[in-house]
Amino acid sequence: MMNIRRYFHITCRAALATAVIACVRPVEAEAGGKVGIYLIHMVPDGVDATSYSRPGWGGGLHVVLPVPQLSNIFAGVGGLEIINLLSETTQFRDNLTGLRVEQQTD
Repeated sequence: MMNIRRYFHITCRAALATAVIACVRPVEAEAGGKVGIYLIHMVPDGVDATSYSRPGWGGGLHVVLPVPQLSNIFAGVGGLEIINLLSETTQFRDNLTGLRVEQQTD
């Protein structure tokens, strides 16, 4: 009895999926050009990262250009992201010699 119910549910799902696909109107595939601008907030993760940098803000820009020679189905994509994790200067002192080492993170 359980196998018949399972078979019925699978058959109904398949029939429903076929009906939905048959009712959907086919559309032409075409890649359109676009430009995107976005804002990014990045937080350093890990002991070393948090020792030398702090959370920072940045932004990005990307461009999508369709290739007409390839029937506008394929497109070229290019972009740029800039994020500043804020510069940090850390000083280390050698207790024996008294020498100071300064590390700058930009």
